[in-house]
Amino acid sequence: MRKVLITILLLSLFVVKQAFASFSLLDLASLNGQLSNNAILCIHQDLYGFMWFGTYDGLNLYDGKKVTTFRYEINNPNSLSGNTIHNIQSADDGYLWISTQRGLNKFSLKERQAVETYVQYKRVDLIAVDKKGNSWMINKDNYILFYDSSIKKMWEIPAEGIRLSEIRSMFADKSGRICLILKDARLQYLTLTCKVTRKDIPYALSISEVNFHNEEIIQVFYEDEQVYFIDKYHNLFVYDSFKQMKILLRNISDMVSQYGLVSSLRLFQNEVYLAFMHSGLLKFDASTHDKKPELINMTVGIFGLMKDRFQEAMWVGTDGLGVELYCSEKNNFGNILLSNLPFVAKRPVRAFYTDEENTLWIGTKGDGIIRIKDYALFKNSKIPVENIQHFVDMHENPVYSFVRSRFNKNDLWIGTDGNLSYYSYKEKKCIQ
Repeated sequence: MRKVLITILLLSLFVVKQAFASFSLLDLASLNGQLSNNAILCIHQDLYGFMWFGTYDGLNLYDGKKVTTFRYEINNPNSLSGNTIHNIQSADDGYLWISTQRGLNKFSLKERQAVETYVQYKRVDLIAVDKKGNSWMINKDNYILFYDSSIKKMWEIPAEGIRLSEIRSMFADKSGRICLILKDARLQYLTLTCKVTRKDIPYALSISEVNFHNEEIIQVFYEDEQVYFIDKYHNLFVYDSFKQMKILLRNISDMVSQYGLVSSLRLFQNEVYLAFMHSGLLKFDASTHDKKPELINMTVGIFGLMKDRFQEAMWVGTDGLGVELYCSEKNNFGNILLSNLPFVAKRPVRAFYTDEENTLWIGTKGDGIIRIKDYALFKNSKIPVENIQHFVDMHENPVYSFVRSRFNKNDLWIGTDGNLSYYSYKEKKCIQ
């Protein structure tokens, strides 16, 4: 198996990497030259790390070296049902759902072919898989498609009141529940119960719901167990369905007015990336409303964004220029030895973190937290006292992790064996 490897990080006690490296556009000329079509309608990464791109002319599999294209083939029942690929989603283990303009296909990752085809279900955009590996889909009013993976059978479950035009998103949350978000700001939870009295449809649908906003929802993007939604006034919120808490990130009316329809959203490196269907990609700081957005590439329409699950990178599917990949620039490696500190620190290192101020945080098992300013200047050399802060009193227990606050860059959370504290960049001190 081959993967596109951008950075390789060898973790040890003395090797460190800058976490807030600048990002650049990787040259993917070789990949784009092999694609069957350069309009990338959808992107998916399978459990092996391989990339799948849906285009107007076939399904493209990229293994890190070459592209294999799958299309409809006359008299081949195991080919795709159509060539315009609108949606690629995980199915049960080892399979993908491929939605085309001429039907839905269950595609085997092992056999590299369609093993089931449903020509009656065209362009299925709403697909989610529950914790049992069963698939839920919606492609018409008043019905839900339920695929029972244990018996490999698709059921059409009556769902009175389900309106395709009112659904803004469908996903499985972290507990495996199937969720719908409607335009009137209702979050619905779908549950099926067995009905042994009916053999034609042995399931009954039940729906529970909560209201989470007081304005109409225009668009929803679900990522990493967070719901990002845009209301009719173009306020962008993030919503935690478990805590039932929402946070206003920013009003994006000016961006929508200038660039048009938002096609995709991703939170990447603590910044919100907004893609526009007809006019490009920009980003802005998620922790402040004041900074102007940074324009990245406003010369091409973008259909979708996807964060790579195996490396610090983001894939961009464009309308006509193929695939783009934004990633960390090439990293420089060096050694920082604890023996070069101006005090004795012999306990094992349990965590480390670097920030945008070129500061290295080292969490130890009993020697507290060591903060080294401008650490990159001291590769294999003695570190001056003035460049070091040593936090001992509050952190006598092993320090296991550092995590920057997602929505407030001024706070760095510190997890130890016994308590939780944070460092305030604003107050320049640790607070328990």
